[in-house]
Amino acid sequence: MPSVSGLIPELPRPGVLVNPLSGRNRRRPVDISRLAARFDIPVREVVSQTDVEAALVEFSASGVNLVVVSSGDGTVQAVHSSLFGAQPFDVLPPLVIVRGGTTNMTAADTGVSGDLESALERIFQKDFSSSARMVFRDIMRVEIPGCGTKYGMFLATAGICDAMAWYREHMHQRIMWGVPGIALTFIKFIFNAFALKQSSVISPRTIRISIDGKTPWEGELLILMLTTLNRLLFEMKPYKTVKRKTCSRIHVTAIKRGARKIIREVSRLLITGRLSNAACMKNGYLLKEAEQVKVWHHGEVSLDGELYPVTPESGSLTVSKAGVCPFIRW
Repeated sequence: MPSVSGLIPELPRPGVLVNPLSGRNRRRPVDISRLAARFDIPVREVVSQTDVEAALVEFSASGVNLVVVSSGDGTVQAVHSSLFGAQPFDVLPPLVIVRGGTTNMTAADTGVSGDLESALERIFQKDFSSSARMVFRDIMRVEIPGCGTKYGMFLATAGICDAMAWYREHMHQRIMWGVPGIALTFIKFIFNAFALKQSSVISPRTIRISIDGKTPWEGELLILMLTTLNRLLFEMKPYKTVKRKTCSRIHVTAIKRGARKIIREVSRLLITGRLSNAACMKNGYLLKEAEQVKVWHHGEVSLDGELYPVTPESGSLTVSKAGVCPFIRW
């Protein structure tokens, strides 16, 4: 496993990855040739996992010590999968994440504001190493039967996948794309999930979960989320929060169909970003922190926006901590 220096480079040598197909980049194309010439740095277009791995191998060989990523969550996941899977660097370079996608949930927690060019201007300022700050997040190793091992920061299934499908069908190619469309999708999802009627938008899934090798917890779940992000969309933290000086564990959030006091909890989550103490197991909520989680499920799971099929017949999906990744923010 590559090591982490924990230091912001005093003489940054950035390499840039741009996914031109990511939501925001597709609507506001990046002039890659101009940026490469202006800053005299390697700027590579990446669309697939293969593209990302090839670019990172090149960056490592050429002495790049900082990787700038302008993309959506899926490409950031491909970067993590390359850094922790193929391991082209002996020492992990810090990442600068620029919002280039549609949801940009990873960037909201670990990224920077502004566009790609302004981020590069900031990196080449003389006081960059002293004015920027380093933050660290654990990366999850996700072993998906039939799909191999992936690395990411947010895994979800059940109603979350239904909401994603609804957004892509009704919002993604329309004027309500991005944050407005996501907000509308979230409101519709909440209404359909917790209204006292049969929903045509989401359907609960029978899912079994084992945390750190303990007896599995099973139920018809409306939501299942596993993440190492400190905050999700709209500043929400729908999981148990433990103050500690060391790196976080995997946050696990599961909500059963028919969970009690759900309207109050959702209202509290929207207003304060957190759930109350009433969100406990006896009321149909599972809020835990874990080192390893096994999930038995039939359907799709979303890892940082990328969908993968799973079936209980193939065995459990296993999530554990892969290591720590450094990010630079300002």
